[in-house]
Amino acid sequence: MSYNSNMTERKEAPNGFSKSDQQDFSRLIRRFMGKWYIFVSGVLLALAIAAIINKFTHPTYKGSTTLLVRSGQNNPIGAEALVMDLSFNPNENIRNEIGILKSHTLAKRTLESLDLNLSYQSIPLLPGKFRMNSLSREIYHNSPIIVIPRQNKPQLPEVPFYVRILSGTDYLLHFKTVIEEKVISQTDTFRFGQPIRSEYFDFTIHLRNKYDQELEDPRSSFFSQDYSFVFHDIEILASHYSKALKVDFYFDDASILELGLQGPHPGMVTTFLNRHAQTFLESGLEEKNSIASATIEFIDRQISGISDSLQEAESDFQRFRAQNRVINISSEGNYIMEKLEALVTKKSNLQRMSKYYDYLFDYIQNQNQFNDVIVPSTMGIADQSLNNLVTRLSEAYSARGQLLATARENSPQVQQVTRQIESIRQ
Repeated sequence: MSYNSNMTERKEAPNGFSKSDQQDFSRLIRRFMGKWYIFVSGVLLALAIAAIINKFTHPTYKGSTTLLVRSGQNNPIGAEALVMDLSFNPNENIRNEIGILKSHTLAKRTLESLDLNLSYQSIPLLPGKFRMNSLSREIYHNSPIIVIPRQNKPQLPEVPFYVRILSGTDYLLHFKTVIEEKVISQTDTFRFGQPIRSEYFDFTIHLRNKYDQELEDPRSSFFSQDYSFVFHDIEILASHYSKALKVDFYFDDASILELGLQGPHPGMVTTFLNRHAQTFLESGLEEKNSIASATIEFIDRQISGISDSLQEAESDFQRFRAQNRVINISSEGNYIMEKLEALVTKKSNLQRMSKYYDYLFDYIQNQNQFNDVIVPSTMGIADQSLNNLVTRLSEAYSARGQLLATARENSPQVQQVTRQIESIRQ
């Protein structure tokens, strides 16, 4: 029996590819090379689109800073120990601090101490002096002009004013807006330092450096672009910053927080973050000082009352000795005096506690806040139930204050905490 088989031999090239594979690959390269202009055109078009997008996209800068909220390694002493009596769970405390950092109230307080409510932009000019508003850029303190609003005078908010520098002494001012369905606009030439007043605004524009040599060069960048400035409403600006601010743990279970912010200019981002962290620390210090001051004031009043009682007791004792001509008191008299002193001390403590109860009752009845109450334990009152109630009430008021920073008073969350406060107060 014999078998016949036809075998086709496929030669391998030294590099591991067969001759057929090499021929297909060469054919593919020749085909691409024949259409090279299509690929080059596609690459050039992609680069052009990327350049246009990059040119017309407003740049965004991101900054961050860290903030130590609490160190768990140190045991508080002195007045800080009194404050710590009102502390809650550490993790809850840190989350509460995050809420405070992102609150509208704290952001507004930060902005009130800065000059971010007035922003400046540069706008390139096309031939013919047409503004390219899409290419405007935030310039912050790099603006060649300085706008000084008149104190205690309302300004036109969220409306861009355009300034074109004509020389070292003159400029062209233009603005246009609609107020109560009425179009208001103005285009006039003014001198730097000349007050500009109307029923809607009152300010003066100065050159940052009126002796700059570039002002004498007609080809200077000062004359190739316009500048604009906007007065921002502090409430709107605070809402914007409080929403844009990102606050998170620097790493898991840490007492260090990371504050992040994105903005149109690195100087604005850095300035706000640094000042916001400082404002947060100052507000915490003010709260601690308020609690410590209230505690010291209460203790001073008690010391004054005790001092008066001791002086009165001493006067009575001296008068008794004078009237009865007693010089040396017997051992029995000493015992009686010691017992009397113990009773007087006990009476004084009871009176102090009674006054504290009156203070606490009056505080709960008449105060709408609970951030500077004196803790019972600092007055020597060891009633654990009362201490817990005061702590819970302080915590509830704190939670309500943080909610009100971002929610309305009639919201379900605020109403729930309000009912909790009333329950604890009762």
